[in-house]
Amino acid sequence: MDRYGLILVFLLTWSGILSAQRVTGNVTDRAGKPLQGATLFCPDSQVGAATDEEGNFSINEDDLERFTLIVQYVGMQSDTLIVNAGQRVEMSMDPINVLDDVTINARRQGSFVSAASPIKTEVISEVELSRAACCDLAGCFGTEASVHSTTTNIITN
Repeated sequence: MDRYGLILVFLLTWSGILSAQRVTGNVTDRAGKPLQGATLFCPDSQVGAATDEEGNFSINEDDLERFTLIVQYVGMQSDTLIVNAGQRVEMSMDPINVLDDVTINARRQGSFVSAASPIKTEVISEVELSRAACCDLAGCFGTEASVHSTTTNIITN
């Protein structure tokens, strides 16, 4: 074999070794829709990648033949894979348990001191106003300790 033949064999062997260190794949949801922007991370070597608009990714891992790969996507359950260098990975991610709807039932007191205000503020809600209902608004405040109503017109109160 001549010198150029040896160089060609060496280059083909070396390129085969380099290409074997690349992990490629695709990330989709359970319906088969590609997940754009899913992140893949190898904690052993701090190497990472993100998927493109078709869910494809490629990671070059030069040091390890077998390594851990963590896959994350917003709204999906994170997954950890053990992959070999040169392997093609096809994975589908499960959504995190999502509630269909939320119903909040609460009853607020008629009057309370606001915890959101930096100064002491007593809040009087419509519940308190309907409980202390009177013929006019000034009469509703007659039961409140923090509101002092004074009558200036005795005929109309």
